[in-house]
Amino acid sequence: MTIGEAEYAVQAPTLPGELFGMFVTSTQANARIVSIDPTDALALPGVVAFVGKEDIQGKNDILSMEWPLSTEPLFPEERVSYYGQPLGLILTEGRDYAYAAVAAVKVTYDDIQPPVLSIDEALQSPLPDGQFPAFVQGDVQAGFATSTNIIEGAMGRDGQFHFAMETQVCIATPTDEGYDIVAGTQYAAETQRAVGQVLGIPDNRVNVTVKRIGGGFGSKISRCNIVATAAALGAQKTRRRVRLSLDYGDNMSIMGWREPYMCTYKVGVDDAGILQAVQATMTCDAGYIGVDISVGSAVQCIVSCYTCPNWEVTPQHVFTNTANNTWCRTPGTFEGIIFMENIMDHVAIALGMDPLEFRRKNLMPDGATRPVNEHMMRLRCAMAGNMAPTIPKEVTIPKNLINDMIDQIMISADVEARKQAVEAFNQANKWKKRGIAIMPQSWPHTVPASYPFNAMVSINVRDGTVTVSHGGTEMGQGINTKIAQCAAYELGIPLEMIAVKGSNTHTNANSQCTGGSLGSDIASYNVSIACRNLKQRLDDYKDTIGMPDISWPNLITLAYFNGIDICERYVNKNNEVKSYGVFGVAVTEVEVDVLTGQYMVLRTDILEDAGRSISPLVDIGQVEGAFIMGQGLFTTEKPMYDLVTGRKITNTTWYYKPPQAMDIPVDFRVTLLNNSPNPVGVQASKVTAEPPVCLSFSVVMALRQAITSARADGGTTGWFQIDTPMTVEKVQRLCLVDSSRLVLKST
Repeated sequence: MTIGEAEYAVQAPTLPGELFGMFVTSTQANARIVSIDPTDALALPGVVAFVGKEDIQGKNDILSMEWPLSTEPLFPEERVSYYGQPLGLILTEGRDYAYAAVAAVKVTYDDIQPPVLSIDEALQSPLPDGQFPAFVQGDVQAGFATSTNIIEGAMGRDGQFHFAMETQVCIATPTDEGYDIVAGTQYAAETQRAVGQVLGIPDNRVNVTVKRIGGGFGSKISRCNIVATAAALGAQKTRRRVRLSLDYGDNMSIMGWREPYMCTYKVGVDDAGILQAVQATMTCDAGYIGVDISVGSAVQCIVSCYTCPNWEVTPQHVFTNTANNTWCRTPGTFEGIIFMENIMDHVAIALGMDPLEFRRKNLMPDGATRPVNEHMMRLRCAMAGNMAPTIPKEVTIPKNLINDMIDQIMISADVEARKQAVEAFNQANKWKKRGIAIMPQSWPHTVPASYPFNAMVSINVRDGTVTVSHGGTEMGQGINTKIAQCAAYELGIPLEMIAVKGSNTHTNANSQCTGGSLGSDIASYNVSIACRNLKQRLDDYKDTIGMPDISWPNLITLAYFNGIDICERYVNKNNEVKSYGVFGVAVTEVEVDVLTGQYMVLRTDILEDAGRSISPLVDIGQVEGAFIMGQGLFTTEKPMYDLVTGRKITNTTWYYKPPQAMDIPVDFRVTLLNNSPNPVGVQASKVTAEPPVCLSFSVVMALRQAITSARADGGTTGWFQIDTPMTVEKVQRLCLVDSSRLVLKST
């Protein structure tokens, strides 16, 4: 991958007779479908077929047993629910024919209603059924009664496009045994089930293969099924191979994004600066149905690394006329942590305390328990609450490392001297301001009771090389690198002798999805155990023949021809892989141009708890990438809609701005915490793919400090609400530069 030679599904060679698919999509966001007429399109050169809901021989539902709370049609039955919703699929002899054919399909609507496009609009109507329970500990009213200070506020946070390198893609080939599906999926087993369900065939006639995907971030867990089932349906109708690969505009319009969120809160604190009560309501925009809702877990993750005797956090989701939003890198956990950091800043400023001092006063003690993201675990277990007795309600944190990590980063990042330099800079400059902020976090890595992954390790008898297959998906996060390292370590052979193959639903049947930082963790664990078992079997044989110094290739040959199995499969049992906390601290410094709103992230220092890292370079890359992805969410990435039609305006990079080279910190320093092995982790490691996303909120905290200084120069002090993303224009407006301050005065 690093040299650009890795091949992806979209690069598979085009075969004779292959058809290209392109979706016909809605041009209304809230209307009844009167008719869909493909007659004119079918008369065009190169057009082979139109595939619609009438062609579905199974069930018009792209979600199977893993999503027991909802169903989602491949093509709508009666009404369109968002602009860009797939209505059918045009099949042509090549991509060039498809554009004109799609445009020629006539879709007629009536009962056209104004679209609902935001949380605020959706809250004008009653909440939908199926709301999740509140997270409650203690008695917040009693906590407020003992509080001497009550602080109330709110924060909003827009959605985010996943922006994977590779768009949604599937190649479906009919065979004499069923259908071969090459899909860009994080969840091959669910894609297999969805295809079988839509086509009305048994799952054993659907073979899904995933070599690697070009980034996922959660966008290819359930959303990939839209493309996979449509391509398979086209292959079923025509008995020809169908390739469906979305261009970026369609990918951004058809697929859901990270959920927008809003949080309102009320906090009680005593005169000593100790939290007494936290009451909050978190609201997320689930899209038009709500299949991948994360707010049920967000409310429990608000605890982060802090302690408070009384919590009452209510989750609620609303429906809008937008694509179904979906998981995006640390869903739910992310929102809980960043909203709590906003609360901590608000309370500290209201009390006139140093924000870091206030945080340290309220850190959870060693041995504390914290709630798990139970809602997420239930969904992952596919039981919708039926496995409640087997799901742990809390995780014990034997030692809260945050205080020690803060002490360490205060020295390594020279924080005190830099804080003084920032204050001096702000006093000396009116139109340039700086801010520096420190953010700690405890990220709950929660492993469901039942979350099986298959792992198969096979030794080749001729030369002793090893082939590994596992149920995870390589998507740039380095899962195959870590697995190869684990296998080489356990078997005691060179890394060059290990080859990791792609996943498929036969060899790695029924494996769970690669997401939530669970894929690398559990797959590496299972490969480690399989290799350990295999090594023990070979060691026992070596002892039996009395040849302790026999070479590895010769050992394999002798073992094989003497009836020793040189293959091993392992699947983790329920509750075998353990949950744990992941700690991190970030220090970020920014500089703002008060007149224009332009800003730079001057420096970011991150101290990340990775346990005893299996692959430090991979983990540092994950930390850096996670932080920058979060920074984009909080600063440059702004979703926008046409308020009349509901069309997503920001469906190209002309309007939607992920972070670029000039956006990343000028000075970016990532350190993995030393001497911190994880006693329950795989090879004593901890996950790194998702926790650092949350630390990117330190950019917002630093921007607040810089903007606060600018506002103070104009005579405005005190707390002000920030809704992200903090775009350039928003930063400029928040600085409150009045034209009266721009008059030149004689000296």
